[in-house]
Amino acid sequence: MKHLIIILTCVVALTSCKKDTEEWVWCADCTLNDIVGDYHGMGQYVHNDNEIYEEGLEAYLQITGTSTNGIRVLTGIVNRFNMNITGTYSDTYYINLGSETQNLSATILRYQDQLRIQLSAKIMVYDNKTESYITREYIDIDMYKRSDDD
Repeated sequence: MKHLIIILTCVVALTSCKKDTEEWVWCADCTLNDIVGDYHGMGQYVHNDNEIYEEGLEAYLQITGTSTNGIRVLTGIVNRFNMNITGTYSDTYYINLGSETQNLSATILRYQDQLRIQLSAKIMVYDNKTESYITREYIDIDMYKRSDDD
């Protein structure tokens, strides 16, 4: 009987401690209207020329629609990095925009009615020694869409 009470106590304790974990999934059905808006979050900044690496910095992200599938992304790290880039969005879980001198790659995630974007943006320069474009500076940021209450 003593063992039964101990087992029941353990089962009750373990089930009552069960945490509701967030499961962010790719937003494969996100439309342009879904992702348009302002986001807040933090990120890291790297400048290869100056050997600067900083993390835990305030980041910003603003996505606007420019036409049916047109998108404008303004993003950066406050007082460190800024990118304003346009392109096409195909109603899927990722965004890829860029050219030889700047590149933006993002994954769009959903948890219930919340949106999250994990984004990397790079600024490249041409290197005469290697005769190719190399990354001069970049950011990696984790952003959450602002709700109307924010």
